[in-house]
Amino acid sequence: MPGVFDCHAHVGMSIDDAWENHNTPYSLRVLQTAGNLRTMLHSGVTFVRDAGGTDAGVRAALAQGEIEGPDLQVSVNLLCQTGGHMDGYLRGADLSASTEGFMPPAPGRPPFLVDGLEETRRAVRQVIRAGS
Repeated sequence: MPGVFDCHAHVGMSIDDAWENHNTPYSLRVLQTAGNLRTMLHSGVTFVRDAGGTDAGVRAALAQGEIEGPDLQVSVNLLCQTGGHMDGYLRGADLSASTEGFMPPAPGRPPFLVDGLEETRRAVRQVIRAGS
């Protein structure tokens, strides 16, 4: 069924285990992203809106034909307030895990944790500058 649009994906997040993801080299995560996009295209997805975790370089690689995949719109990064849905999560009494396990630092990725109007404005400008 070609022509499917996926309007909420995280194609750059291939690993569910936060510890494993954090210890996976950035270059391997990028190559896994390319594999995810190829699989999506071969499944009939022709457009993906990535909701965070994939940078503008992957979109450029698609446009230049370096990798195979659907058309891609990138958010570059999600934005979250302190205590929000991506500011760690509770795994039990007094146990939390940092979001950086799921979205480890990457070259050029702006910070995702913002509080208040001014921090949010600045973060939005940084995400746009990064290619969103």
